[in-house]
Amino acid sequence: MRQWLVMMVLAGVAALGSGCAFHRTVANAHFKDIDPSFITVGKTTVYDVLDRLGPPAPVSELSENFRLISDTHLCYVCYESRRTTFALGYVLFLPFCWEDGQMTDELLIEFDRDSGVVSSVTRTRQATVRPPLQGESARAPRQTQNLTPGLRR
Repeated sequence: MRQWLVMMVLAGVAALGSGCAFHRTVANAHFKDIDPSFITVGKTTVYDVLDRLGPPAPVSELSENFRLISDTHLCYVCYESRRTTFALGYVLFLPFCWEDGQMTDELLIEFDRDSGVVSSVTRTRQATVRPPLQGESARAPRQTQNLTPGLRR
């Protein structure tokens, strides 16, 4: 009887494992490689930045542009999401689906509203999303770096 139960559990685990689906999406991955070293604080204008880097692209919808572009800043965002789904033999999907997403890299270039020149540049990075079944406390903290002092004045 015990062997039969062990075999049933192993068969169930094998069937469950055969239906795992993993999906990873990265939006705007090329924004991770942006080099802001050409920016001179107090001299580089919004038009110089747009000419060199182009406009920021929304992560998912065009309606997000209001957060990425304004008369005071440009925000270049790289977004990563992961989704894990379990199915039983590729037919019956179980009610467990884990999904998580976050900004992994953000370059924020701020401008003076009156003159249109760069006033500060900051980059915020965060490690990729946490593994399934872990809480929010397992997420690595965001690392923000002020690039303004390192840029030419």
